[in-house]
Amino acid sequence: MIRNNYKAPTAHSDDDDCSNGPPPDKHLYFFEDTSTSRCIKAYLDERIRDAKFYRPLLQSIYSLGANDTLQIIINSYGGDLDGALSIISAIKYTEANVIVYIDGAAASAASLIALVAPTLLVSEYSTMMIHSATFGSVGKQSDVISHATFMDRRIKSIMQDIYKDFLTDEEMQDVMTGREIWLDAQGIGERLMERQKKQQAEEERQQEQQVKPQVKVPAKTAAKPPAKKVPLKPAQKSKTKKV
Repeated sequence: MIRNNYKAPTAHSDDDDCSNGPPPDKHLYFFEDTSTSRCIKAYLDERIRDAKFYRPLLQSIYSLGANDTLQIIINSYGGDLDGALSIISAIKYTEANVIVYIDGAAASAASLIALVAPTLLVSEYSTMMIHSATFGSVGKQSDVISHATFMDRRIKSIMQDIYKDFLTDEEMQDVMTGREIWLDAQGIGERLMERQKKQQAEEERQQEQQVKPQVKVPAKTAAKPPAKKVPLKPAQKSKTKKV
């Protein structure tokens, strides 16, 4: 974070004639840029709690600038989905350089947090577990059905967005139907490399489409039928009657 601090020279009674400060011809007023950087280090080493538990952390993350760093160390078996999503949003939208470490387990909601990081470091004994969500609903039958339908749609959308290119389409379908996928450090690393290759290939394809010139073919206009010639009628002579 760069702050512009205005520096004004202090008055010296021996040389200055003005008691309110030095005359402008004796001292130079100047600005000084003071560059500072901050680093926030957060440990997610317990159950992921609800969003309000992380409010002070999130406020600090959103105050970071482009020269600052955010480090998150994960060793968690998951927990509250909304709490995880609040951290995910902070990782996505902070201006700081974000580094996430998996130092143990990154399971369930904790795996979501890990996989959105722009830089992810994995220790040699780390594990990751991926599964679908667990939730409950109480109320009238229609309300329970409505809530379950909404949550099913919402959770599928979140998982397809974050686990894209990390899980295969078949694995994604299996997870949606109740399967758990466990990965060791080697498995995590291999899938991260494969995901990076797919994302780079997609970026290159999009760049090629943008660079490729688009030739516009003029639309064909329908030929107008020739105008019909109207024959001119000869002028009629006026007849006069004799009286």
